[in-house]
Amino acid sequence: AISEKMRITSGGDVSIVSTVTSDNGDLGEINFHNNTNAGSGSGTSFVNQVAAIQGQMEGTGNNSGGSLHFYTKPDGDAKTEKMTISGAGKVGIATTAPAVPLQIKSAGGVSHNGYTQLSVENTDHCVLAMRSPNDKLCQIIFDDVDAVSRGQISYNHNEDSLAFATAATNWLTITSAGLAVSQFTARAWVSVNGTGTIAIRDSFNVASITDTATGSITVDIDVDMANANYATLTAGNQGSSRDARQGPGAISLSASQFAMYCGFDNGTGTDWLYVYGAVFGD
Repeated sequence: AISEKMRITSGGDVSIVSTVTSDNGDLGEINFHNNTNAGSGSGTSFVNQVAAIQGQMEGTGNNSGGSLHFYTKPDGDAKTEKMTISGAGKVGIATTAPAVPLQIKSAGGVSHNGYTQLSVENTDHCVLAMRSPNDKLCQIIFDDVDAVSRGQISYNHNEDSLAFATAATNWLTITSAGLAVSQFTARAWVSVNGTGTIAIRDSFNVASITDTATGSITVDIDVDMANANYATLTAGNQGSSRDARQGPGAISLSASQFAMYCGFDNGTGTDWLYVYGAVFGD
């Protein structure tokens, strides 16, 4: 018997009609072919179906839902489903059953809580890539209903720096030199063997040290501070001995260097085995 399969209304609307009533039933497809057969007319077969869009039932009955399924075909391979839009509006790429509003999946699976909006999965390294011109920013911005940009993670391609902001205030910037610029992280620190030929045990953002006098060590900061209005923390000891010694204290502060001074209680300078210094500020 003849039955209606497609309807084009006077307003130009196109409907594909199906009598399918079962859940996940195929309601019809729009197929895309590369017709390599010569000829035309009703007897001509179309080969090499390269893509398709298919409608499917979700549920049963006249008030059931529906989903869309998108198929593509790699060169020399079979056509397979690549993207799904569920009846609830969830989009799945490489998954036919998206569990969140946007789910991108390679293989494997993860559990989602009720607040997840985007899921990206892979059984190997999982990468999210962002690209912008060299003089622009790449940003992740956190808004709320009262204000935009309450929180930000920003990469500045011009400076090669990464900044973190909360409550619309930038609190931490990691520079291209690896410096953590903030009011709560050390801009530079050094651990020194202060006896004999002095030497740096370990350090960060320190270019060199100089033995300027007995008990006095000058520290040259590699990436300078903005000014001399920074805070220094100094400490040290003479190993296992507990003799009365003074300091170390920080003196002669400038944007590029500071000195650490160690001495006895009578003010005479003396070399300490362990001398530590740290700098906080802009």
